[in-house]
Amino acid sequence: MNDDLRNKVFVLDTSTLIHAPDIVDPTRSPFENNDIVLPIVVLRELDGLKSDPRRGGNARRVIRLLDTVFSDKDAMLRGVKNLSGGVMRVVGADGGEFSLPKEYSGNTADDLILRVAGESSVRGNNTILVTMDGALRLKARAAGLEAQELHAGKVERPQTLAPHIVEVPAPSHVIDQLYQEGSISVEDVSLPYGMQYNACCRVLDKNHKCALGIYTAQERIVVVRKSDNCRRGTVVPRNAEQLFAYALATKKEVLATILVGVAGTGKTLMALKAGVDLLEDPESSIRRILCFRPTIELGSPLGFLPGSAEEKFAPWASAVQANLLLLFSRRNNSRREEESKKRPKQSADPRERLGKYMKEGIISIEPVTFIRGTTFPNSFIVVDEAQNLTPHEVKALLTRAGEGSRVVLTGDLTQIDTPHLDAGSCGLAKALERMRGEEFGAIELVKGERSPLATLIAELFADL
Repeated sequence: MNDDLRNKVFVLDTSTLIHAPDIVDPTRSPFENNDIVLPIVVLRELDGLKSDPRRGGNARRVIRLLDTVFSDKDAMLRGVKNLSGGVMRVVGADGGEFSLPKEYSGNTADDLILRVAGESSVRGNNTILVTMDGALRLKARAAGLEAQELHAGKVERPQTLAPHIVEVPAPSHVIDQLYQEGSISVEDVSLPYGMQYNACCRVLDKNHKCALGIYTAQERIVVVRKSDNCRRGTVVPRNAEQLFAYALATKKEVLATILVGVAGTGKTLMALKAGVDLLEDPESSIRRILCFRPTIELGSPLGFLPGSAEEKFAPWASAVQANLLLLFSRRNNSRREEESKKRPKQSADPRERLGKYMKEGIISIEPVTFIRGTTFPNSFIVVDEAQNLTPHEVKALLTRAGEGSRVVLTGDLTQIDTPHLDAGSCGLAKALERMRGEEFGAIELVKGERSPLATLIAELFADL
């Protein structure tokens, strides 16, 4: 942290620890020589979150770290120093001179945390409550306390990290060469400074003649056009961004692709189309499609859902199934003849075909909850709605990819429904920041293709 954050006392709440579990590790503390205070009520809340489907893993990690750090009674009483000299201790909310406003009951977890921060403040310490909970920050300020969210690890201006198509000026004969030979050397054009590998380019001359291409690690621009696989079925890319999304997701050298865009731009559909086309390509190593979605509810919670885990997850899986049905409708199977002879004739009913794939486990739609300890070789992995995942969850999902697998992350930074996450702290933003190089590709889809109404609404509500 900066020098102006030295010699302070930071009070951490549960949401902060869940968001960044390693923050309590003395060897990795971002607070330098400042003191850290953990209210005792936070331990109670962590214990209550151990079995939570989404937050349980992080809660258990924090508990394990704290159990290691505070290994005995003496360590708990005196506190533990980090590498820079700051002390972390656990503090109760009993007694003291600080008083909450009368509108606060004083007995809720939030109020107990505020009382700990208040007691530190009245003792003359420069105290700051650190919380990812915006409501708690407001309550703290109303009580006369300073509060801020955790900035360590946040991505600055994540929207600017989502790549658009780069316009590359070129003479007309170079564009002809790109079409005829399939690629051109970057020495034939003038690339913008700092352009990343796998950047999506529109090569155009002064008369607006153009070609689409991808800048590769071999210092060449490779043409992108609608291939035979791309034309398969009733769903084809409708604009340049969708074509690039499909091209990156199917490009052998690109191990992971990030598709960003507002609702209706076709992120999930292009990702799934790429997966299905690779699945049915005899030369591809892909043998399975896995789609993971976070179980985030929009609006009021549904409450307890009866049935098996699959039945409980059905409301979240239905959107992906609808896209898959669209892809399988009147789809032509282009596998080689000798390959098709080994298999029974496929049904013309897309529901039957999709159902068969899902029954055999070739295509599956899963919650992110059950991925620990698993490896997915030769799989096309789609992580849908990644903006609603924490960086820790995205990391856990990406590290499940086995040999011969590839991953596509999709998401919209303007539609985050997970409490305590925003465009700078979510897993999608962290992926945009970290996943750069010849193994990764990214493109922002900007044109809505769902319907004119959906596109208009997305524009009118762009600030929400």
